[in-house]
Amino acid sequence: MVKIKKLLFGCFAVTLLSLSFANVSSAASMVIDMPGHYNFLNSTASGGTETITTGAGDPGLGTATLNAGSVYVDTNNTGTLPDKFTIPAGLFIGQRILVVLRTDTEVSGLNVVPSSQMVGTSTVFSDAGDNGLYEWGGASWHIILNKGGTAR
Repeated sequence: MVKIKKLLFGCFAVTLLSLSFANVSSAASMVIDMPGHYNFLNSTASGGTETITTGAGDPGLGTATLNAGSVYVDTNNTGTLPDKFTIPAGLFIGQRILVVLRTDTEVSGLNVVPSSQMVGTSTVFSDAGDNGLYEWGGASWHIILNKGGTAR
């Protein structure tokens, strides 16, 4: 059974979707798509994780593949410049990617550089555990959350 309820908050309309299942063995393979609405169940390309180690140059380079919702970045310890991690243009509006500096062996940190960023041009992560959640808006990446990074 599906119940849909629309609520108004000032100028915002929120649609609540309530589902109940009978005789369903697995809901994990279901896709719910409401045209014209943000699809929270499919906000990443595959929802998985990947680990990327920056190269040995100065700066060491790495690039997101956009095949995972979370990317763990390990920096190298070569040179004095911050390693550079690039996020290419998103695959669809609303796509999200979480970038986490997992291992920080680079003295100058990690410079996360989206193909285009709504505010500024990059974010520098200096300590292991620093992370940022980015959302593709169609023309640029929006920083949704930033823990420990310095936006530039």
